[in-house]
Amino acid sequence: MRAPIDAHELDFRLQKMAFSPAIGLKVQTGAVRLVIVPCRPQPVIDPDVMAQAGIAPGDELALVRTVQQAFRQGLIASETAPIRVGNAFELLHALPAQKFSRLGTGIVRRIGITRFDQVTDHQLGASGYASADAFAKYWSSTMPDVPAHTNPWCWLIQFEYRG
Repeated sequence: MRAPIDAHELDFRLQKMAFSPAIGLKVQTGAVRLVIVPCRPQPVIDPDVMAQAGIAPGDELALVRTVQQAFRQGLIASETAPIRVGNAFELLHALPAQKFSRLGTGIVRRIGITRFDQVTDHQLGASGYASADAFAKYWSSTMPDVPAHTNPWCWLIQFEYRG
């Protein structure tokens, strides 16, 4: 028999994701279904572990592919992601003066991992950006604590929009 759950201690608030008005409109029309956010904290990869896995120092592509495969296979716990597949989050329009208006709800369908420099043109488009320059500008203005030039690890969160 399970112990009763104290509902007063449960947190039913949804995580929030704010979008610029332009990207928010693309979410509402179905053109945006991907959010790219930095891993927090940024993982540290041990060079000895890389060598044991057969990854040469500086081979970023092999490192990214190995980490992606490990995440898909569950060798990297899904709990490290900022939200779990199937969970909901609140979508907001970012307005001037740090104000927000509700846009809708997103349901997480898939989560992936990559590095900033390996974000593809397809992923940029799916997240609402026409170019790598536009995405880099957005990144530097909203995430100055994780500079793009450091090639940070990023979560790719694919979601379904619910109004």
